[in-house]
Amino acid sequence: VAQPNTLTGSIGVFGLLFNAVPVMNEYGVYVSTVNSNTHADIASPLKKMTPYERNVIQQGVEEIYGTFIAHVAEGRGMTVEQIDAIGQGRVWTGENAKEIGLVDVFGGLDDAIAIAAQKAGMESYQIQEFPEKGKYQEMMETLLTDTKTDFVKEELGFSYKYYQNIKTLSKMKGIQARRPYFIDFE
Repeated sequence: VAQPNTLTGSIGVFGLLFNAVPVMNEYGVYVSTVNSNTHADIASPLKKMTPYERNVIQQGVEEIYGTFIAHVAEGRGMTVEQIDAIGQGRVWTGENAKEIGLVDVFGGLDDAIAIAAQKAGMESYQIQEFPEKGKYQEMMETLLTDTKTDFVKEELGFSYKYYQNIKTLSKMKGIQARRPYFIDFE
């Protein structure tokens, strides 16, 4: 279910790992590790990845992508090759997505819920949003988010603004018209 102008996709997988050591060192935090084998800390943010480790992580991402497109192909009644041809991280309008088989019908959230209820054999249902957050939980989330933001800003440097734009887009709801680029005034 999508609106004709909904951005649909992306059928793609990526991994994001970072090296926190330079940031930690700036604050006087130094880390020593002891491992049970050579690559026990392969995805640790407490060290720089070796080319071998980067390759292993990339192979894992590609394996996840393969599994993902296989599930999409099965669910859409298409071949893995067809899904891969329209995947690779591409994004489609809802209208284009319907033409290529990624969308069945045009509609909104209420339509999607009604279709899901029908498929589940439910004649009546109610919608309740979770989780309901308390003040303490909101405070802790804010504290953790601020700390995480500081680390990510330091690690990404100039590129943080691109990361921030992606995070903002992923939280937006409703119909949107977006340009495929950002304008930055400095």
